[in-house]
Amino acid sequence: MNMKLNRRKLLALAGGSALTLPFLRTLPSYAQTADKKYLILVFSPNGVVRHNWGADKTSNDRGAITFRTSFKAALDPYKEYITILNGLRNSSADDIGGTHEGGMESLWTGGKGASIDQIVGPKLGGVRPTLEFRVMSNEEELQRNRNNRMIFDASGVPIDPREDAVKAADQLFAGVNASDPAVARSDALRKEVFDQLASELGAIKPKLCSEDQTHLESLRAGWDTVQQQLTMAKTLSCSKPTFGAASNNYFRDRSRQMIDVMVMSLACDLTRTASLQFSQGRSDMVASFLGINEKHHDVSHAQVQHGALIQYDGAAMGPVDRYEKPTTDDIKNYGVAWDKLTKINTFYAEEFAYLLKRLKETTVAGGKTLLDQSLVVWGTEIDNGAGHDHFDMPLLVAGGAGGKLNRGTVLTYPRAIDWDPGRNPAGQRYHGDLLLTIPKLLGISGVTTVGDSKYTKATLDDLVLA
Repeated sequence: MNMKLNRRKLLALAGGSALTLPFLRTLPSYAQTADKKYLILVFSPNGVVRHNWGADKTSNDRGAITFRTSFKAALDPYKEYITILNGLRNSSADDIGGTHEGGMESLWTGGKGASIDQIVGPKLGGVRPTLEFRVMSNEEELQRNRNNRMIFDASGVPIDPREDAVKAADQLFAGVNASDPAVARSDALRKEVFDQLASELGAIKPKLCSEDQTHLESLRAGWDTVQQQLTMAKTLSCSKPTFGAASNNYFRDRSRQMIDVMVMSLACDLTRTASLQFSQGRSDMVASFLGINEKHHDVSHAQVQHGALIQYDGAAMGPVDRYEKPTTDDIKNYGVAWDKLTKINTFYAEEFAYLLKRLKETTVAGGKTLLDQSLVVWGTEIDNGAGHDHFDMPLLVAGGAGGKLNRGTVLTYPRAIDWDPGRNPAGQRYHGDLLLTIPKLLGISGVTTVGDSKYTKATLDDLVLA
C-alpha cells in the first residue's frame, strides 16, 4: 500500500525533532533563499552649487560620466553605481508652505503623509521595518520642527532619528556578538537540532515508498540549505560596530560612526530600510574643519539666486540659463561663496562615498554585496539656497537594486526655471515620480501614488532595467 507522506505522519516519524519545528520557523531572515533588497535614504542640507554638482554624460555606456568638482575625487571609484537625475521639480514643497521647511517635509513624502521608507520598509522585511539615523552638528536646533525631521509615519507625525552612534550601537546590537555566551549557546543548540533532524530523516527514508522518499529528500535539501546559509552568515561581519579614536574633525567622526552603525544594521538584517540625515534643513553648521567660519545657511544665501542667471531673449529664443555654465564674470562676482559651498558639498560627497565603500565591502547571502542589492537615494531640501527654489532638485541614486537600477549614467528631464506656470517646460517631471519609482525598483507592487497626486505623473521607467 502506497502510504502518502503527509505532514502529521512525517512529524510522528521524526519523533523528538518535531518539537524543534517552531524553533526552526524563527530562524533569522538571512536564511531565506530569495534575494533581499535594501533602501537607504540620504539627506544633506542647503542645496548645491549646480555647475559644480553632478556629472556630464559622455556616452550611453555604463559609467561613461564625468563628475563635476564636488563629486570627482570622492565618487569616481563608484561611477558605475551612480546615476544623476536632473530636472525633477518639487512643487509639493511650495504647496505645503515654507522654503527649507517645505522641502524637508516633502522630500521623502511627496507632500504630506508617510515617507517612502515607511511605505516600503514593512514589505522589504528585516527585524525592524525601518531605522532612522542623524548626524548632528554642534549648531543644531534641538527642538523637533519641520527643519530637522524628514521621516514621517502614515499620519504625518515625524519620526525621531537616532542621534548618538554609541547609544545606537549598544541598543541595536545587544546580543549580536559571536563572543556572547548566550549567542554561543544558541548556535550550539541550533547545530544539535540540525544534526538530530538529519539523523531522524535518514532513519525514516527506508520506511517510505519511492515517491515519498523523493519528497523527503527535497525536505532534507531544504534544511541543508538553511544550515549552509546560517553558516555563511557567520562570515558576513555581522557584529556590533566598534569606533576608533576621535580626530580633529568631529562631524566626520560622527558621520563615519553613524554610517558604520547603519551598514552593520543592514548586514545583520536588523532592518532593510534605513535613512541617514546629515545635520538638518536650513543647517547652521559651521564647517570650521573645512576652514569656513560662517554658518552653512548664511553662506548659501551669499551666492546668487538662480533667477539672476536667467536672461529672456524673447519668446522665439526662450531663456538663456547660466546656472549650469556660468560666465567668467559670474565666477568673478560670485566665486567666493561658490567656493565655500563647493567645499561643503564636496565634504558630503566624501561621506556619501564612504557609505558606498562600506556597502560594497559588506557581503550578504549568496556572495553579493550590500551595494549590489541596495537602492541608495540622496537628496536635499532646496535647489538654490539664495532663491529658496525647488525647480531642479539635486537628486542622485546609487547601488544596484538587485540588478534593476539603470546606473552609471545621467538622466535629464525638462527643467523648470521659475514660478511662472506659462514657462513650465513640456514634459516636466516631478520628484514625486522618483518616489513612485522606488517601490518598482525594489520589486514592490501596489504603490500607485506617493504624497500629492498632482505631482506624481508616472514612474521614471528609464531608471528601471527590465
